[in-house]
Amino acid sequence: MSLYVWGSNRSKQLNNLKELHSYAPAYIPSTVGDNVPIAVSSGESHSLVLCESGDIYSFGRGREGQLGHADFEADCCEAKLVSGLSDETIIDVTAGSLSSYAVSSTGNVYPW
Repeated sequence: MSLYVWGSNRSKQLNNLKELHSYAPAYIPSTVGDNVPIAVSSGESHSLVLCESGDIYSFGRGREGQLGHADFEADCCEAKLVSGLSDETIIDVTAGSLSSYAVSSTGNVYPW
């Protein structure tokens, strides 16, 4: 799956794109290793990538904990694994304004 991004990149929510803003779709190379991205969700200033394996990667603003990296990092410009859900098979993700959510194959909803 190719990943194209555009819009504001003020908090690095467009991953490692160098520009502050992208006014047209810009291709970014896979940042999730050998995993195959199947879904993307963007909040106000962060993004989530769900992979075929069920792994979730996040990047962008993390000051409110919405990246799920067990810290309150300012801006994360490289996709980083949300390791707290590695024991679950995640089938859907969504990014809220300052929060994130994942749904497991058993129907559990995980907010952070």
